[in-house]
Amino acid sequence: MLCIRTGVALLALTALAACGTSTTSTNTGADAIDDASTATDATGTDAATGTDATTDTKDVATKDVPAPSCASRVGAYAIDGTCTGGASSITFGCMLAKDCELTWVGDYRAWSGPLKGNDFTLASADGSENFTGSFDSASTGSYHYDNGGLTCDATIAYVDPTAADSLCCDVLTNDCKSGDACVVVQETVNTVPVLTTGCVPLAASPTAEGAACTQSATETGCAVGSLCVRNTGSTGADGTCQHLCQQVSDCKGGQQCDIVADAPRAGLCDKACAPFADEAGGDACPSGQNCLPTLISGAKYERAISTACGTAGTATDGLKCGNGVACGLGLVCVQSACTPICDTKHACAKGTCTGFGLANASTAPAGLGYCK
Repeated sequence: MLCIRTGVALLALTALAACGTSTTSTNTGADAIDDASTATDATGTDAATGTDATTDTKDVATKDVPAPSCASRVGAYAIDGTCTGGASSITFGCMLAKDCELTWVGDYRAWSGPLKGNDFTLASADGSENFTGSFDSASTGSYHYDNGGLTCDATIAYVDPTAADSLCCDVLTNDCKSGDACVVVQETVNTVPVLTTGCVPLAASPTAEGAACTQSATETGCAVGSLCVRNTGSTGADGTCQHLCQQVSDCKGGQQCDIVADAPRAGLCDKACAPFADEAGGDACPSGQNCLPTLISGAKYERAISTACGTAGTATDGLKCGNGVACGLGLVCVQSACTPICDTKHACAKGTCTGFGLANASTAPAGLGYCK
């Protein structure tokens, strides 16, 4: 089963769910979040082999699948497209259909609207982002995205899962078949690793939440509603069953809901940390860990910046990071380079303290950012 290493900064991978992230200098600071997430231990997972962490490359399915209907789950889709301003399309999305209403879920954002035959029109809750598209076969389709300043055109193709019995399940309701549990899994879609949710076989005697767990190649060993989170620094399969969440109200004891990369509404209950030793507002990280910015989910799925402990690497200021190369203490990976963390009490030695493009949560130090 998938073991996520404790302390990984679980930042969402995409700044705009329909269009990906821009490479231009005019893009918002949210891109820094994306780069930080991909730098913290390869999208936040240990990429362990097993039922829900395959390293095999899975292209889009070649077999036929049921066409979308008003009463069926649509499933997982690979996305291939381009956007204005140098942005690239995201690579993956989850679509659900119920009572002729189609919902597209990407990390913590969702767009909904009517499904009429093969055509769909979707919008965000505030109406600022819109999709129009259609399915042109049982397993393929296309869409056009518009947020008023950025447009994207892409094709979509159904993904046949390899890491789970099915993809795009709900970690809270566990809408899986009997004997399966909904957890975070890793798929490789057209050579790109993606984190999503998937239904995997549940062990006959699952481990209780909070107890030690062991990775398995064939099943998930934690009780429904929890995920095996690998102990920091571990090279083995040991970990702890940690509570899954979708928003802060799902967590107890003052914990926050750390968003797990771009998995559809999946997070882990955890506590904030203190990035600077002389500053209150969070727990000190264990030895060998770094206090890093992370995305959390609020009371209404709103995203904000907080902090979480992550494995510290050895890369120094200005050196390349990502793809398994982690930054040293006090540094965060932004746009594939290590740079110092800063806030209102700790100014940058060089450059300007720049925010991550979203509001800081109350658990984050005032003015938390990175030196740019």
